[in-house]
This record gives sequence, C-alpha cells and structure tokens, in this order.
Amino acid sequence: MRVRLLNQPMVTIFLLAIFYSQAASATPQQLRILETANQFVKQDLERLVKEEKISRFELESGKLDPRLTLAACSSGKLEANWLSDPLKSTRNTVKVTCNNLWSVIVTANINVYRYVVVVSATLDRNTTITTENVELEEVPLRSTRYGYYLSTSEVVGQKALRFSSPGTVVTPRMLKPADLVEKGDNVVIVAKSDILSVKMLGTALSKGQQGEQILVRNSSSQRVVKAWVTAPGRVEIPF
Repeated sequence: MRVRLLNQPMVTIFLLAIFYSQAASATPQQLRILETANQFVKQDLERLVKEEKISRFELESGKLDPRLTLAACSSGKLEANWLSDPLKSTRNTVKVTCNNLWSVIVTANINVYRYVVVVSATLDRNTTITTENVELEEVPLRSTRYGYYLSTSEVVGQKALRFSSPGTVVTPRMLKPADLVEKGDNVVIVAKSDILSVKMLGTALSKGQQGEQILVRNSSSQRVVKAWVTAPGRVEIPF
C-alpha cells in the first residue's frame, strides 16, 4: 500500500491502514518498532518537502518477520536512523535501536518527486535551448540518475547534443554551452597586461565557447593570432 503526501489526513489514514494490516501477525513490540520507523521516515521526508528538496513522496511500509523475538526495551525509548539515502534509492532501510540491547532493520519503499527541467517540445541536435522547448515538470528522482536542472534559466542558451523527445529530463550530458563566437564574426580583440589594455577589431577564423582558444585575424595588421573567448564577440590575448 502506498502513501502519497497530498494532505495530512490522507497520510495519517494510510499509515494507520498499513500498521493495522500488520497488527494481526505482529506483537506489540514489533508494531511499536514499525510505528517508530514509519514516523521517523514520514517526519524526515516532510522536512525535505518543507525545505523544497522534494515536492512530495510516496511511502510503502516494510514488514517484520512475525517470528522475531526481542528483549523488552527497558528504557522505553526507541531511536530510528537512515541506513540509506531516500533521495538516491527507492528501496530504503531504517535501523531502529533500543539503547545497546538490540537493533532491527526495517525496509521502506520510497518514491520521492521533484520539479526539474524537461523537454517540452522536440529538440533536434544542435538546437539552441529557449523557454519554448523546456519547462518544469514533477518527476520521480529515480529517473534522474544522470543529473537534472532545477531552473530553465540554467539551460536556456545552451545547445542540444542529441535529439530529445518531449518529457525527457534534461541532463548535463545532453547539453553543451553555446558558442559565444562564430566563424566569420567581427570581434573585439583585447590585449591586456597588468597595467595596460588595448582594444582592436578583428575577425574570428573559428568558432568558440567561453574559455576556448580560437584563431582571429587583426583587421589592421592582418596578423592571425590565438585568442581566448571571454564574452560574445569578445576575445583576449596577452599583451
């Protein structure tokens, strides 16, 4: 049975249904362990929702072997801790401990969701990303193992490396930075030193992204030099 965090009453009802479905075969001690584990998981996932690290979650409680027998917890206090990362895995484990007397591992199947950037209109290879072909959509994080973006502004202006269909989660390996200078562009060549800066006009003989080195021709001297791309239409050479 799954629990979807849509509103508090629904979560409470579903969690109680999970607990009571196990009550027939579970001892009071086992039921208390399950309640401790589920309360810990629920509270921690609600914290992630509040911090906007996820948008919602679905939780399926694990079960304990009814043959399990444990000593009474004399302190009366049970503690729970993650043994896995719910942001990276759907099948998770929680350790419930009673002081140093014993510890029990409880499994929980968890799906967490987040709004990430996806393709909204078919992207062909070398297409420049605009606000018209990407959007935010809620997806399970298990489908984002290759990374994701949280804002369309992070990808707008970059170029697609391959064809992508609508609904595809946009990942870093799908994109490359746009070229700031194209072959044949008129550029400003900046020659800089620690104390002096001189500007001149030139023509790009190759294209380049920010930080890449390209060939440019000085319009005055016709000399071809290697320059670093620093901004759209702007390159830099050492003085």
